[in-house]
Amino acid sequence: MRSIFLALGIGFKSLFQIIFYPIFWLVFLLIMIQYRKQGKIEKKILGIERNSAFARALQATFYGIIGGFLGSILMIGLGIPIGQEGLMYLLPIALLLYIINPRYLCFSYAGGLLSLFYLIFGFPKINVEGLMALVAILHFIESFLIYIDGNTDSMPIIIDKGDNLHIGGYHLQRTWPIPIIIITILTSRELAPMAQIEMPKWWPLLKSFEYQDLRDITFSMFSVVAILGYGDIALTQLPKEKVKKSAFRLFLYSIFLLLLSILASKIRIFQWIVALFGPMMHEFIILMGRKEEKKGNPLFILPPQGIRVLEVLQGSAAEKMKIQRGDILYAINDIPVNTKEELMKALDQWPTFVWIQGENCMGEKYTRELKAFPYGLRTLGIIVFPQYSEISYVMQEKESIFERFLNRSKK
Repeated sequence: MRSIFLALGIGFKSLFQIIFYPIFWLVFLLIMIQYRKQGKIEKKILGIERNSAFARALQATFYGIIGGFLGSILMIGLGIPIGQEGLMYLLPIALLLYIINPRYLCFSYAGGLLSLFYLIFGFPKINVEGLMALVAILHFIESFLIYIDGNTDSMPIIIDKGDNLHIGGYHLQRTWPIPIIIITILTSRELAPMAQIEMPKWWPLLKSFEYQDLRDITFSMFSVVAILGYGDIALTQLPKEKVKKSAFRLFLYSIFLLLLSILASKIRIFQWIVALFGPMMHEFIILMGRKEEKKGNPLFILPPQGIRVLEVLQGSAAEKMKIQRGDILYAINDIPVNTKEELMKALDQWPTFVWIQGENCMGEKYTRELKAFPYGLRTLGIIVFPQYSEISYVMQEKESIFERFLNRSKK
């Protein structure tokens, strides 16, 4: 095990160094631009931008570094080498799939397609088990990041279901930079003088069929920066419950994909199985989640009485009173509130003592109190489900670059 820890030490040193490379900060800048766009949409909907783009990108980078270290531990500890040819073709195929449909910008589709192409035509010469194991590790990292950070800055939205029916929900969007260690295979002819570590005989766990004799093989570690993203909509459950379910499914997917990749390094038929399982099961998970949101009972609808809370602003009076998303507020200081205007009127006199009668998502009634001496309370700091919304969204598949080109060419 000493050699494993030595390899981990060298890998962590490489990860630490890449954080200071220009490429890492270029990725950080791209992510900050993405969050800036998200902040503008948030300001349009909520009237405020809850956090700056820099703060969001900084938090995402912090969690991304943790995820990258976890993934690197698995890459080095288990021994998952990837052929250089596989890495060379993976990103271009992913970008090509993105042009066809933005949803396919995922290495599970690109990796599965590349692996199947090799198995059928024998070109390009890639390490199927190593490539799909890398896909598994990246999804393991993604499941971890979704669980701990997927709910951050989730944005309340109004969805137009047609027939004058509007439901409330939340748009979840996070992007993380991931510094991670990649292990590649070098033959003796490709070696340059470098520090070497004698690894245990069982290492690497994934031995390619082309390199069963490891006497003339050396494995090289280097750091890369990847970008992982998560986007979803929560309509039938609270965002924190949505991300837990999504993270758990993705975690199981990554574990099964990794196990199949290990089997594929021992039994050739499993190369076909893992190449098919990767994209097909990923697609099944996405379609299952969409079906649940589409067919399930929406959680955020206009209540027959009271007002529904869509968002509680940080540091607000409502947060101090432990009012949460999805709660229904019936009365303030015994004054019934059924609209946003009635809510504002109830606080028109700047009361110095406020009690609210409401109900949480579980149907439990409550009364919450707050002292606002000496200046009184003017606003609760909540976003309520509106009776009439000027801004609403329609759920539909995002138009691809290819589809936009075809539509413009027809005009």
